[in-house]
Amino acid sequence: MARGIPISCWLLPLALASSTASALQIGEVSFTDCRLDGGNGSLPAQCATLRVPLYAEQPDGEQIELALAWLPARAEHPEPDPVVFLAGGPGQSALETWPRMDPILGELRRRRAVLLVDQRGTGGSAKLGCTQLEMDEFDREVTDADMQQLARTCLAELTVDPIPFTTEDAVADLERVREALGLTQLNLFGGSYGTRMAQRYAKRHPAQVRTLLLDGVVPESLVLGSEHGRNLDAALAGQFQRCREDARCLEAIGDPAELLRSLRETVANGGDEVEVFHPRTMERRQLHFTQPILAGTVRLSSYAPESIALLPFVLKEALAGRPQGMIGQAWLLGDTLGESIAVGLNLSVSCTEDLPAFDSSQFEAEAGTLMGAELMRGLQAQCEVWPHRQDPLPDRFEPLQGDWPTLLLSG
Repeated sequence: MARGIPISCWLLPLALASSTASALQIGEVSFTDCRLDGGNGSLPAQCATLRVPLYAEQPDGEQIELALAWLPARAEHPEPDPVVFLAGGPGQSALETWPRMDPILGELRRRRAVLLVDQRGTGGSAKLGCTQLEMDEFDREVTDADMQQLARTCLAELTVDPIPFTTEDAVADLERVREALGLTQLNLFGGSYGTRMAQRYAKRHPAQVRTLLLDGVVPESLVLGSEHGRNLDAALAGQFQRCREDARCLEAIGDPAELLRSLRETVANGGDEVEVFHPRTMERRQLHFTQPILAGTVRLSSYAPESIALLPFVLKEALAGRPQGMIGQAWLLGDTLGESIAVGLNLSVSCTEDLPAFDSSQFEAEAGTLMGAELMRGLQAQCEVWPHRQDPLPDRFEPLQGDWPTLLLSG
């Protein structure tokens, strides 16, 4: 399939874009100076909003605003097709996530601008934000009724109908953004769930895609949420093997897999009551070190290379009756993750697109893992009360087929 761009199109974005020190006009959209905050700093950018229909089938009906940001290329004569970063989750804000990534991926801006669009339901785009369980609420059995009450509480906090907040709706939004900016093609860079967004956009608008960069690939055939326990166990096995192969680690810590196995046996008997201090507020809390807390802290520790590298040490400390460091570390990571994920959007996407494909074999496969099938059960319970579309797309699980330069990064 030919992917060349006519010479007239190379000049189009430059003809449409004019700027001053504080304003930038791209197509129909006016951008102004702003700063994107995230991570340990902020990033200068140009920001704008674009109004789109809440319901795709009602173009003249209720509208929502999408938050956009434009990070210009450093080249004097940049390429006409920007890189579009699609954040993960589902539920992360692209505008909030990119500043943490720019120091590493800023080279993408050498010849191309980066376009950020907060997916509907995240960040500055009608965010479906909700209250989540605190760590100390997991020191007892969390029931289906608890999870459903969380969903109901979340619904009561929302000011917009959560039903039209799916990947398909977000893809339609991105196409409206492209048209409004007068762009011919896009280079899609998706991370985790963002790779689903990229693939779905390429399915719907193949001619508008120049390249795909998929980091942490979520294939269209994957039922998101049905493999978290097995993925965690695989990540732990790899990290623990590194310790076993390092003589100093093995001598100082022992076999981390054995430590975790012993710790699971300990907490299975009820777990000890421990006193912990919240690492941010220093508020004193009393909680039981239970199986859900163990599984949750280990899972959160796996999200960053620094914390998973510390895991063998904190497992040894916890087994010795000192789990406070492990819990505090996970608390920090959990707070950060919870703040970055729009829970309502996560539910709207998952209940519509993934829950219908849950089956008994997936529950059985997850049951023997550290986490068990609790995440699947919790999602199943919440989706019983969360409003969502009941008609999954016929091609939902069909793999993407096309002819684009594509880089896949996973592992």
